[in-house]
Amino acid sequence: MIGAKCNAKCRSCLWGETLNTGPTMSVEDACKWIDQAHEMGNLMLTGFSGGEPLLYLDSIKAIAEYAWKKYKLPSAIATNSYWATSPEKAKEILESLF
Repeated sequence: MIGAKCNAKCRSCLWGETLNTGPTMSVEDACKWIDQAHEMGNLMLTGFSGGEPLLYLDSIKAIAEYAWKKYKLPSAIATNSYWATSPEKAKEILESLF
């Protein structure tokens, strides 16, 4: 979880009133967490959730790229898809993640 910032208020959200509060994790700290988890020997992928993780798109890209280049770890993202305002925009964002 990079941060708790979110642009939606879903009734089913586990974070509820804590959304939009708290610190944001830096790319450097996230990469350190990946390194530490990898040392434990059971890391299979890098998962991003939130808040809304794609509000931190540049950070997500940097962290996912680090995990892939260093450990060949795939990434998964749980998103509310606010950014998919059209099929073209959705394709643009999704392609930028590869």
